[in-house]
Amino acid sequence: MTTGTLSSAACSSLERMFTRAATAHLRLDAEHSVTVTPLRDGAVGNLAHQRVVVFTIASFRFRLVVLFHVPDDPAVKAYFNPQEAGKPTAIESISELGNLCCGAINRDLIPSFPCLAMSSPYLLDGPCAGFIDDLRPQQVSRFTVLVHGTAQLHATLCICAYADVDFNTSFEDVADTCGELEMF
Repeated sequence: MTTGTLSSAACSSLERMFTRAATAHLRLDAEHSVTVTPLRDGAVGNLAHQRVVVFTIASFRFRLVVLFHVPDDPAVKAYFNPQEAGKPTAIESISELGNLCCGAINRDLIPSFPCLAMSSPYLLDGPCAGFIDDLRPQQVSRFTVLVHGTAQLHATLCICAYADVDFNTSFEDVADTCGELEMF
């Protein structure tokens, strides 16, 4: 497979898109806070005791793989699964919120890349995330996501370029279309 280059502006734009989308969508209540912090050392905790919710956004020129590392943690379970009858499990909640988050990234990318596809969420066991380098990414960015001051998970953005990718997104021009149904 041909490898392209990924500009620093494109990397920064994708990281800003993720931060913006995660802050807006990775919470059960609009009043709850979400803090997204870049991890510079790359550590995402003990992978053996995590599940990973994965999404892929792809174009002809690149693939963005977004991984949400879900620890087996009481605070995460308490926030994302309030133990009420009929409520989704923590993994189901994070899968749905991750879908909203990645859908927002997808919408932000459309002005620069009109032909995009996004996967449904799929689950992996934590140790599988250790093989991210097998994708031969041009950029891997990791984040800590703290929701409502108690529930902490991690996220990884893995960007693989198949052609040269250079864009810079300004959010002043992007309208928030959350909740719109897209027909295929």
